[in-house]
Amino acid sequence: MDDVECPRCRTTKYRNPSLQLLVNVCGHSLCDVCVSTIFVRGSGACPTCNRTLRRADFREQQFDSAIVERDVDVRRKILKIYNKKEEDFQSLREFNDYLEEVEMIICNIVNNIDVDATKKTVAEYERANKETIHKNRNKLSKDEAWIKESLEMERRERAERLGRWRDEDEQLVAHQIKLKEDRLERLIRGEFIEDEDMSEDTKQPLIGMKRSYNYVNNVEDVDEPAQPYTHTPCTMEIRGPSLPTDDEIQSRGFLPHVFQCNKSHTAGGFTSSTACLRALTDAYCSLFFNVNEI
Repeated sequence: MDDVECPRCRTTKYRNPSLQLLVNVCGHSLCDVCVSTIFVRGSGACPTCNRTLRRADFREQQFDSAIVERDVDVRRKILKIYNKKEEDFQSLREFNDYLEEVEMIICNIVNNIDVDATKKTVAEYERANKETIHKNRNKLSKDEAWIKESLEMERRERAERLGRWRDEDEQLVAHQIKLKEDRLERLIRGEFIEDEDMSEDTKQPLIGMKRSYNYVNNVEDVDEPAQPYTHTPCTMEIRGPSLPTDDEIQSRGFLPHVFQCNKSHTAGGFTSSTACLRALTDAYCSLFFNVNEI
């Protein structure tokens, strides 16, 4: 980010941490100070390409690269026109050809290749498919419909879960009130209250606290405690000669023929025996494989 600079005044992010780059339709960026200076009358020429620009069309640059910024802007505009969905085509091949054509149009405009001819093609397509474009703007594709349905289902499940918990909390409050009233009546009558009766009040609030913790931390309610994790070493069926051990790799003279690691490699746990073992595994694997066993 520190090497980002304005192409006109050469101010960098390092010298001016509050530097804000703006970009226009041509894709070339300028800092906000240069925009205010050049376009004081509302319009002016781009210092890079000399294209006439309007000050109102400047927007904040989202990406460090001006090429990426221009690609995103052009893609957004083209996809508003070429907005057909997969279901609008009779076959997947036709849909893929359509997507390839769209990508070629975007590539030509972004890289200034036959820009006039490409824009003419886009304008002719927009005139010929005006009704289809307007209809597809509010039409969701299969993936978009699936995402919307999934989000709606998640929202309903969350509402139902919150409603169920709210009912449980209301029942819990009513239960605690009833316990307090019963305890007061027993105290008025002079009855002794044992510790078992008092523990009932402390158990119920813990249920609500556990449920809230599980919801916030995305943990499912589990009645039984989970079993502790036990590591099981991964085993691989070589179907070939048995692999040598580390001592055998060193004693048989394998190491001079493989990559020699240095201190920086060994600090990360990598050794020359590791590279040798990988090579031997690739060489030995499936040497004893019998196709008749399939």
